[in-house]
Amino acid sequence: MCHYCHKKHYAELFIGIIAIFPTINYYLAEILTAFELPTLSFWFYLIIYGTSAVSYIYIFFKMEIKSLLIVIIFGFVFLFTFIVSPDSYRILIGSGMPANYFTVFWFTVFPPFFLTLTKIDLKYLTGLFYKFGSSVVLLMVTSYTIRVFFKQIPLTNYMSFAYQGLLFVMLCLYMSIKKRNFIRLMLSAAACACIISAGCRGAALTLAVFLVILIFAAPGMKKKIHYIVNLLIINFSLIVFVCFKTIISYIGFNLTAREFKSRTFAMILSGEFFSDSGRGAIQRKVIAESGLLPNGLYGDFAVSGVYSHNWMIETLCNFGYLIGPMIIFIIIFILIKSTVLYGGEDSIRFFWTVSAISMMLVKYMVSSSPLVTFEFMFLAGLLVNMLYIQKQKTVAGRYIIRIIDAGRIK
Repeated sequence: MCHYCHKKHYAELFIGIIAIFPTINYYLAEILTAFELPTLSFWFYLIIYGTSAVSYIYIFFKMEIKSLLIVIIFGFVFLFTFIVSPDSYRILIGSGMPANYFTVFWFTVFPPFFLTLTKIDLKYLTGLFYKFGSSVVLLMVTSYTIRVFFKQIPLTNYMSFAYQGLLFVMLCLYMSIKKRNFIRLMLSAAACACIISAGCRGAALTLAVFLVILIFAAPGMKKKIHYIVNLLIINFSLIVFVCFKTIISYIGFNLTAREFKSRTFAMILSGEFFSDSGRGAIQRKVIAESGLLPNGLYGDFAVSGVYSHNWMIETLCNFGYLIGPMIIFIIIFILIKSTVLYGGEDSIRFFWTVSAISMMLVKYMVSSSPLVTFEFMFLAGLLVNMLYIQKQKTVAGRYIIRIIDAGRIK
């Protein structure tokens, strides 16, 4: 049996625990609190933080020199922001331990990023996410059904509900189509409906962009079927666009009659769905306080009291116009290069690229903060891994094969 079959997938398991356990804990807590039962958050986070601590030891011994230099640079930048901005330090440690930005930053956000800079098995990692992501999707649908339909109580936090499982819903939707698993496809579709009706516009629009890219650009589909599906979707979309107000009014009336409450439909009916909800004022204030030198990590928090709802503005504020544009350029360069290389592939690399594009174009442009979310750092590290670490491994393998073939010819 080959050496690959005996490979220990420590890095992939570490990433899986750090990524999936908080999400499972969240939806499980939604179910338990609906019945006024105590949650298991303490035990979940004990496992998560313990795994993160062990993963740092693994990273130190398994990371290559180039990747280790990136970690050291990030560490210096992190410390530098404390020097230039005492407010960053105050905000970072200003809350209790479970929700403390320091613990979130170093134990749930950064470890997956550092782990992706080691030699990971992308296929195994995707399979792990898909396998346990199905449990996340099931818990999401179950918690929504229990709270909204059975108990008729609101979600604890509609934004957290939608964002917490968004990446896993996208993955399960893609993989269930690819594997032609009808049951998981229906479950994923139900989760999509929960995200859309929950009321988080950023999550709903991110999901919509992901689905549009998937429908019109996904490789591996027979051309004739692809054209027919695209034509039907375009025609259906035109009908919905023309009759939008009538359709929404009809749906809203029937939902209200059945005492079903949806923040999304309520905002559409009131005309507030496409409003910026004060984001513009926040961003103008943050930009006004941004300068050549960094304001420090969480500098936008210190300026406005909330995050910027835009990753570019947040980067410019936190790192200043001296360092910020370089970080933005690097991220955009990685996205473009990944799109060029993997946009036409019928592989899991296509999914991760499309997921990163959807997140960067919508989620992090209108909502959320990359510094306190798992997906941003994970996807950034994963794309770097796909472009450079996995590529080097492939090139090296081809080079060895050519040497062996040349030896045989001689």
